[in-house]
Amino acid sequence: MSSQALTIRFHPSFSSEKEYILRVLFQEFLQIPVQFEHHDADWYEIVIPSGQSLLIRDAFFARIEHESYLHASYLPAPPESKAQFPEDDFHTICLFGKPGVSMLADGNQLNENDYIAASFLMLSRWEESLSHEAADEYGRFPESSQLSVKYDFFHRPVVNEWLDAIKQQLVQKGFECPATQRAYSVFPEHDIDIADRFPDMLAWFKSLAADIIHFRPGDAFRNTWQTGYQKFFKKASDPFETYEYLMNQSERFGLQSRFYWMPGQGINTDVYPFQGRRLQSYLEQIQERGHAVGMHPGFNTFWDDDLFAIEYERFTRTFPDVTTLRRHFLQFKVPYTFRQTEKFGFNLDTSFGFKDRNGFRCGVCYSYPMFDVLEKRTMNLWVSPFILMDVSLLRLKYDERKARQEFESLSDQVRKYQGDFRFIWHNNSFEVQEWKDLAAGYPGYLQVVTSKTGELL
Repeated sequence: MSSQALTIRFHPSFSSEKEYILRVLFQEFLQIPVQFEHHDADWYEIVIPSGQSLLIRDAFFARIEHESYLHASYLPAPPESKAQFPEDDFHTICLFGKPGVSMLADGNQLNENDYIAASFLMLSRWEESLSHEAADEYGRFPESSQLSVKYDFFHRPVVNEWLDAIKQQLVQKGFECPATQRAYSVFPEHDIDIADRFPDMLAWFKSLAADIIHFRPGDAFRNTWQTGYQKFFKKASDPFETYEYLMNQSERFGLQSRFYWMPGQGINTDVYPFQGRRLQSYLEQIQERGHAVGMHPGFNTFWDDDLFAIEYERFTRTFPDVTTLRRHFLQFKVPYTFRQTEKFGFNLDTSFGFKDRNGFRCGVCYSYPMFDVLEKRTMNLWVSPFILMDVSLLRLKYDERKARQEFESLSDQVRKYQGDFRFIWHNNSFEVQEWKDLAAGYPGYLQVVTSKTGELL
């Protein structure tokens, strides 16, 4: 880290929030040490060692008259009659404040686009702590209600863009930003929601009956019949046991897969035998080959500590040292679920991401510490958003060509900022008829995201 520290001055209101986001942006992301001072002005003053300053308007926190900003009325909205937020001269969108600069009486320029509060909104996810939107059927904040989805900027890593704008302005002032140690990284991850397509012959017969009842003739029925026949009469492996294939493909491209296992046998609908002999053999292979494991807590554990504790005990019997998890069905409530994650000693949560589209739910392609907006504290928990999920490709009705373009487009954006391209491909997204076209392209998707030379931030 550079020894050239920046002094950042700001109004003392909402100091916890401001110190958090400034530390994340400058110390964690840009790897520049910072020290803080207070002043009475309604702007952030970023003082570089030469004495010059970059001024950024405090367009959000300065206008809040009460103790809390956690109200829907404080969410940003585009100017009247506009469908999208405007952009400034750095081609970054303006959520708080306005594009452009103002001249102060002393001759200094003041950037009116409040990058700081906008970054805090995206990283803290405080919009998801609001109760103005009814939860969906699984208790989740509605994806369609998220600001980036409503105003169509979810496909952009806007925090990275704001950070780049700040960096450019510091360089213009003569500050030499240190070269970061960050490197573009790809993380293929696999949620094991269903371990076997047909755990027993009864399940196979039920599936055949469903194909007949729901008029699924032809390829679908033949696939069901042949798969079960091969498993139960020819002793072939179950088509959902794709763990070796996934590891082989990751190793082919120099990647490490992470498999998220559900330990909730017998609780609600989470029923596969996590500690059964067959799965244990795969778990051993995963570890022996240098791949990673995470916990995948089951339905409704996100609000029930007692239920989570049962699954946690089962999981840690096999994996006592694993400290990474992702929530099943992306069930979480900000900030309560993340308190639970922190309480049980996990240090990385990879649950942030979209279910119906691909992009940047947190507006960033870096890992960062979470902030509890109710307790006003930086948590002992980091989050690492995923960018793409196989299920979203299916819901968008993409074919292999469009899926490959999606992988390429999103990974190119992550690569630009030397970020983390984390994506989910389930173990069961291969042999079922509806997945065959998309799954055929899996090696090509890995090739796309690993084959280009990155561009330094």
